[in-house]
Amino acid sequence: MPPLETSPDSSAEQAGWLLRQVIEKQPPPPRMHPGPKAARTLSREGEPFLPQRPKSFEDLDIRTRDVRSLILQLLLQRNGQLGTGIAESLKIPLRILEPLLKELRDERLVEIRKSTGHHDFEYALTDLGYAHARRDGERSSYCEAAPVSYRDYVESVERQSPCQATITPENLQRALADLHIRPELLSRLGRAIAGGRSMFLCGPPGNGKTSIAERLVRAYSDTIWIPYAVSFGGDIVRIFDPLVHHAVPDVVGGRSPADDRWVRIRRPAVVAGGELDLSATCFRRDEQTGQLQAPLHLKSNCGVLVIDDFGRQRVRPDELLNRWIVPLESRVDYLPLPSGRSFRVPFEQFLILSTNLKPAQLVDEAYLRRIPYKVEVSGPTSEAFLRQFLVMAGKLGLTLSEPQLAVRLIERHFVTPDRPLRYCHARDLLVLVKHQCEFHGLPPVVTDELLDEAVATYFFEPAAE
Repeated sequence: MPPLETSPDSSAEQAGWLLRQVIEKQPPPPRMHPGPKAARTLSREGEPFLPQRPKSFEDLDIRTRDVRSLILQLLLQRNGQLGTGIAESLKIPLRILEPLLKELRDERLVEIRKSTGHHDFEYALTDLGYAHARRDGERSSYCEAAPVSYRDYVESVERQSPCQATITPENLQRALADLHIRPELLSRLGRAIAGGRSMFLCGPPGNGKTSIAERLVRAYSDTIWIPYAVSFGGDIVRIFDPLVHHAVPDVVGGRSPADDRWVRIRRPAVVAGGELDLSATCFRRDEQTGQLQAPLHLKSNCGVLVIDDFGRQRVRPDELLNRWIVPLESRVDYLPLPSGRSFRVPFEQFLILSTNLKPAQLVDEAYLRRIPYKVEVSGPTSEAFLRQFLVMAGKLGLTLSEPQLAVRLIERHFVTPDRPLRYCHARDLLVLVKHQCEFHGLPPVVTDELLDEAVATYFFEPAAE
């Protein structure tokens, strides 16, 4: 499809019309088929994904010894737990755990301290159980929600991939409603996110690339289910991260119908900046706890992964993309565990590389063809800057001394010195004006003099010696 062009003054209706032309449902990627049929507690193919509440231990689809170890670790860290407390911590129904607790009692690893009188008991480690727990804890001290199986995790990602979601023009416009986005830019962004693959978001600094990238995930109107943790052959990897995963309620009639080992969230947006290095793309073991942490692309599966200020990370651009060159093409990655075993995992997120540099300056053609969308975010027109100036003044509680104030600002401090306009300039200069008014006890009124002082501070140029 040839690119669609619009004039800068196109209306929102025109933008919506354009988006409807370019946003199309993309065919889903090939399925991974990680192994035998996934647990019966997952909803059927073709239905919305829902991890249903387990009715038996077999429905958990994890090893008995892993759950036993979790119980011992939990009692090691908080000895003297009611059965209901253990069930709540591991997010497994107590009636499923009770046979295991009896088994641990029979093996003299745990003992009952007392009964509550409500068909519940307080459990504690014996000396033998303490020794077993200490031994297991040398490998990992994880003792929170029980993991789901690797195969159930793979199916969940495939069935909730961004490629399965429908993006509408209205959703995209809503996602970016608080930003000043030109219709032609909105169309190009819509085309890229509908493709569901990857995108370079490039252009000069200060024009909102990061703001756009962080908000694009809002264009997905649905929610997804992710597990708190996944068992990769017995190695438990934490997936849920409250810093990037935002849980939403899922209660029907006072009780959730879902397996408590899963949490319903908004599609995630994970942002990595200059601190990013190659270690963030692999499983990492915490030196203190021994717990395995998921790499960035597992945390961002089914959502958006933003590499901000691409080209200025600790790792070179070609090294990072070389690490992901296979996943970008095949939508799967191969991750080794510290134990040496490797697992094939889905790479199902919309990858955004935000940069101030030209893509061709960062990587060669082999990488560029695997990132098919290149979208430039340019500076505002004078008219757009004036509109934003008025909006930002209102948000900051400032009034203008006269209507032509912003026009003179553009002519004197941008046109005359041939200084390019940036979307950030209106906000940044008005914030400086507000600070001046607050410090000097002046009324919150923007004047030419206050703007001149703000410009001199913001665009600082040292005096010639």
